Amino acid sequence: MPFKQNYFDVITNNCGFNQILGLTSAVRETYRILKPEGKLVIRESYGITRWNNSKTRRDLGFSIDELIKLHKYCDIYIDKESFIKILEKYGFTIALIKDFTNKFLVICIK
Repeated sequence: MPFKQNYFDVITNNCGFNQILGLTSAVRETYRILKPEGKLVIRESYGITRWNNSKTRRDLGFSIDELIKLHKYCDIYIDKESFIKILEKYGFTIALIKDFTNKFLVICIK
């Protein structure tokens, strides 16, 4: 990202991390450009592990397990649990997780 280190007080992302090829790089860069004590506010979907396996196979031609392997290989968002681990791995402290019907909210602090 073309921003200086420690540039933003708050960064928000509304269902966008699951669209990024190179998820871990995006998380690392987000951490870099947040100021110390800065907040990252994310609303995201639960991920592919909650999809219907037979419908996915029929509609996309892949099983959930095959999609997980592909997503891992391409560093694409998989599910809430793995995403939280990535956030923590790159230094974020999880301040809040709130679950909704099809999405969840996470507030992280640098």
